[in-house]
Amino acid sequence: MKHVGITLAAMTLAAILTVSGGCANKSTSVDSVLDKIEMSDKTTETAKENNKTVITPTAKETSSPSNISNLYSAYQYINGEKQYGFIDRKGTFIILPGYSSVTDFSDGYAIITGSKDYKVIDKHGIIVYEHKKYVSSYSNGAAVYSEGHSKYGYLDTKGKVMLKPVYYKADSFKKDNTAFVSLSKGTYALINKKGTVIGKYQLNKKYDNVITFKDGYIIYKDDKTKLEGVINYKGDEIYKPEFKFITYLGDDLFAIKDPALDEPGMLDPFALYDNKGGQLTDYILYDLSSFHDGYASATNSQYTYFIDTEGKEAQEFPKIEGRGTLTLMGDIIKAEIDDDLIYMTKEGTVIWQNDRTHYLKSSKTELLVKELKFKPNKFAYVYYPYIEGIPNSIQASVNGKLYKLFTEGRAELKESSGLSVTDTFDAELINNLLIINKKGYDAPLGASHGIPVEETYHIDIKTGEFYDLSDLFLMKSNYEAELNKIIGAMIENHNKKEGLDSPQSSFKGIKEDQAFKLTNDDLIVYFSPYELKGYGGGYPEFKIPFEQLTSFIDYDGSLWNSFGDTETTPTKPNK
Repeated sequence: MKHVGITLAAMTLAAILTVSGGCANKSTSVDSVLDKIEMSDKTTETAKENNKTVITPTAKETSSPSNISNLYSAYQYINGEKQYGFIDRKGTFIILPGYSSVTDFSDGYAIITGSKDYKVIDKHGIIVYEHKKYVSSYSNGAAVYSEGHSKYGYLDTKGKVMLKPVYYKADSFKKDNTAFVSLSKGTYALINKKGTVIGKYQLNKKYDNVITFKDGYIIYKDDKTKLEGVINYKGDEIYKPEFKFITYLGDDLFAIKDPALDEPGMLDPFALYDNKGGQLTDYILYDLSSFHDGYASATNSQYTYFIDTEGKEAQEFPKIEGRGTLTLMGDIIKAEIDDDLIYMTKEGTVIWQNDRTHYLKSSKTELLVKELKFKPNKFAYVYYPYIEGIPNSIQASVNGKLYKLFTEGRAELKESSGLSVTDTFDAELINNLLIINKKGYDAPLGASHGIPVEETYHIDIKTGEFYDLSDLFLMKSNYEAELNKIIGAMIENHNKKEGLDSPQSSFKGIKEDQAFKLTNDDLIVYFSPYELKGYGGGYPEFKIPFEQLTSFIDYDGSLWNSFGDTETTPTKPNK
């Protein structure tokens, strides 16, 4: 078995932490690593860890196709947002990043889904056609489409209608030029590309509550017991409705959770079942993915690995440290692990990995902010910032403080905590002020929703100072009262529009450690979810132009001078 560890930046996590594959050693505390930050500059883009090579590849960019027999979706961060393009098997961008959402290529075409409509492109990046509503990935020369209502049809590769949208449900065409469809509720059929019905079956009404219809299989829920079962499109029973959770994986295989469990949750494993009513494995497979080219992926406490159609670990392929999915795409493996995207050969050689580096430039300076991964357990990961390009005298202390801010409270999390944690960040540079905006999401495993996390840090890259809100204002200026007055008025106007009876009942004034953000023109004061009534579950923000605060701002202070008095920010007013 080949074990593959992936680093995220030139400075590997191993240079800072005592880790194995990006997972924090249980005996490692936050404080114990701070004095190791200075060692990071001595690391290189390749490191030896546990006798294996850890590689951070750099993808080349080109708009001229070289070998476009196979293309793979990949992304880069542009202005803080993921922008997708397509690379070849050498890791070279053939179609440059510029799309917010894409599908993988199938049958020679990919779907651009990030805009208001669907665009179908070929391997040269040329838009073949556009469709205002839904278009699926292509299969055997046809794509399922919809005009926005509840009926589906098929388009050919030029976007012309093959079969009008008259089907209640429609599956992809197979290699034998047939597809499974539902002609109406409870009526299922096998058709050819001309729409000729090869076989039609009217099913019992007890099967009307359909959860999934794929490859001729119907997963349904019994209306009385609320349990799930499986039949085929002819109505032949494969599994009686005796299970609480079933999902179809492809290749005539199903993932089923133990029916003895009262309430199966995300933490609970699957067993693999076939289409003949047979259980192939015990309930030992976690995070099962769909099958592709005869293999699916599963996870354990440390790795994501491949399984075959018998549910056995596929020893011939590498397993990847971290939690996610693996997809076999011919002789290339697509690994989506802990919000990281990696392509590698079947032998484990990395051909491309997304660059988690923020390249920042202002009118005064430029620097790099790298995302490094801290992983306390299977269900939690934290990408924290590491800054390069600031004075050596402050670089270690700034990076040490950021590491501590991002990892404290996370380091002690265990799998048994039952909490999913995902922390990332955005970075912005305004002159000499670096703004790190931490964004996360904490969700109890199995819960329908969690709680968003947001914190913002303002750092002077010349001095290393971390600023508080008070640093923006003159001492003894009573800025708190002015901000309370402005924010209170905003809340009152908002709540009047929402028809709330107590306009300011939940606002008690800003806090000593009040959260805030700075832009070129404004101070943004924000609050935690549910802290203010009438603002739902997000982070309520109040944007206050600097021009409203001219009597209170300390224009000679270090915070203002780190980013203000430029062409892009208000100048110090004349007295």
